[in-house]
This record gives sequence, C-alpha cells and structure tokens, in this order.
Amino acid sequence: DTGVRDTGAEGLIVLIEDAIETGDWKAASEYAERLEAESSSLKSGLAIWKAWYFQGNYNKALLVAEELNKEYSSQAEAVIAYIRTLIMLNRRLQAERIIDDFLPSEDDEVRKSELFYLRSLVSDTEEQQLQALRSALFEDLQNIEALVGISRLYIGMGDIRKAYRYMKQASALSPLDEAIKAEMNEIEGMLN
Repeated sequence: DTGVRDTGAEGLIVLIEDAIETGDWKAASEYAERLEAESSSLKSGLAIWKAWYFQGNYNKALLVAEELNKEYSSQAEAVIAYIRTLIMLNRRLQAERIIDDFLPSEDDEVRKSELFYLRSLVSDTEEQQLQALRSALFEDLQNIEALVGISRLYIGMGDIRKAYRYMKQASALSPLDEAIKAEMNEIEGMLN
C-alpha cells in the first residue's frame, strides 16, 4: 500500500514542478493540496512550499516552511526554504539569525553559496552585500543568483564594466533565461 502512495506522491511532485514551470498556479495549488494530504516527506514538503512560494503566496509558504524547518532542522533544503520565505516577508533579522546559526555547519559548497547569497539579501551595507556575494561565488562560481546580485550591486555602485562581466557570466550559465538576457542588454546599452 505505501508503494502506491509513494508513487502518487512522486507523480504529484513532478506535476507541481511542471505547473510551476508553465506558471499554471491553479494546477500547482491543487496538486500541492493533494500532496499535503498524501505525503509528509521532506521532498513532498519542499514541492508544496515551492507551489506557494513561486506564486507569491508567502503566508502559505511560511506555514509549510516553518513545519519543514521544525521537522528537518538539520537539512539545508528545509532551512533555506524557511530563510527565503522569511526574506520575502521582510523578516530580515530572523532570517539573518538563522543564516548565522546554520552557515558554519554547512559543508556542501552549493548550499553554502546559497546561504551566503541569502545573507547578501539581509545585509545592511553595500560592503556587507559585496562581501557575502563574493563568499557565495567563492563557494560556487556557478551560483547564478549571486552573479546577478553582484552585477546589480556594481550597477548601483556605478561600476558598469564589472557589472557587465558578472552578468555576462550569468548569461553564459543560463542562456535561456529571458530576465538575465534583458538585464544583459540593458548593461550593454550603458556601456555604449
């Protein structure tokens, strides 16, 4: 019996991911509600969280993320989902405390890079943001969020050449991302 249930959960996770990718929020919500009734694993919880988070329903995402963080407090994916949701709800100090607590114990470079990127979002000064983004890229040179973040920071600081260099790298790693393409064109316009 549990085998059938797990297969159902796996199928729903795939359906949620497809719905998010196509922006079908009604379907994503329906699948998330069905999955919630069917499974309570970390993987299922993260899929449900994504369904709410990516459609901007941060209050529902927070309820899921709080549960995940409580139940899987040693799992980076659960903690990161919680931190991202707190940041979107502008609960920066709470997010910052969790990052500071969790970061020293994280060994995975990709996760550590993501945590440093999130740290840049809750930092107060440009210097602190820059330091966090550099740390993120030190851990993982392919962290697209950090590349875009550091590029935007350099634009704000008036260093268009550096901004271009980082955005160009982000564009090379994610050539199909329309938002990155648009920002790249904007920066190229500033250079001319």
